Amino acid sequence: MKRVQSKDIPGFTFPIPDVTGWPKKGVLLELGTLLGHSAVIWAETFEANNMDWRIVTIDSCGNMEPPETVEGLSEGQLRAMQNYMRARGLVVSGKEKEKQIKNNLKGWPNITFRKEQIKFDDKFTFNLEPALTAVYYDMLHTYEANKWALERFKHLDYIYIDDYGPHFPGTIQAVDEHVELYNKHLEIVLTDHGNSGQARITKR
Repeated sequence: MKRVQSKDIPGFTFPIPDVTGWPKKGVLLELGTLLGHSAVIWAETFEANNMDWRIVTIDSCGNMEPPETVEGLSEGQLRAMQNYMRARGLVVSGKEKEKQIKNNLKGWPNITFRKEQIKFDDKFTFNLEPALTAVYYDMLHTYEANKWALERFKHLDYIYIDDYGPHFPGTIQAVDEHVELYNKHLEIVLTDHGNSGQARITKR
């Protein structure tokens, strides 16, 4: 079966993960995949480094609409973002989103997709918990949602949080508090021309 490459999947800027020193075998839980772009980048990265990793990606498959407001963006910048999303095919219905995710991921046997609505509470369970090695979070960017994810997976050695930047102050607050509380190492990799970033959290 022909595999769809990440370069052929619409998505926002996603920097190549740095998996130096990571175990050769593991399980990555991805919360939020949009159309599968980031999940495939993870798969390509593990493959390029001869690593045997399974990826479980969860997305609610809700309608994807351009944001009406983004904190810190001028009207012109917001309009540019909206136009970018439309031009890149990132404005889709939930039904179309699910269809594209499944089509984009079906050629990658180590990626499992689950359609699920995360409620950010203690009822969320992950049936591969004993094997879970890392988590990548890119869902709701509020302080409460990010804090839930960070607390829920605080025991993991590798946590990636997307949209760490001035437009999402709740993300910054949750990440900074977590890093200070648990004395972890934080690296910020800039995305979107420096307007936002990806927080990479590891144990010291």
